[in-house]
Amino acid sequence: MFYRMVTGDLDEAYRSLKITRRYRKADVIIALVRDAIVAYARPFSCNKGKFAKKLSLSKKDVPKSLQDFHEKVIDFRNQVFAHSDIPFRGPRLGRLQLDSGYIYPISLKGLYYEELVSYIEPLKQLILEVHGSVVEKIKRIENEYF
Repeated sequence: MFYRMVTGDLDEAYRSLKITRRYRKADVIIALVRDAIVAYARPFSCNKGKFAKKLSLSKKDVPKSLQDFHEKVIDFRNQVFAHSDIPFRGPRLGRLQLDSGYIYPISLKGLYYEELVSYIEPLKQLILEVHGSVVEKIKRIENEYF
């Protein structure tokens, strides 16, 4: 059952990336790529099962040639979209003197549109490869039990 749900997550991620072609506005494209990254990463996180405490895809389900990019995508999800990790955001504290006293503004590294757009095509390939691996796993299970 878990692997069937995974194919749905991967389909969702792929669909989000496909529709980026319809849009020109950066905010819409960023939202779609973010959605795709979150949906792609979902099966690799710790998921609760009915009969198993932890369900997740393994790195073995990712082709070796794409494992570095897979790690980059998972890290991006974890450090930017799901959490506010300080090392990634690189906060810098400032100090400005005003007539009324000091203020302490903070600057953070933002999301760069160009970086996210550069993820679209490689992420499509990654999703298709992992999807294929999961479908093969489903076929093996079905042949074994049915």
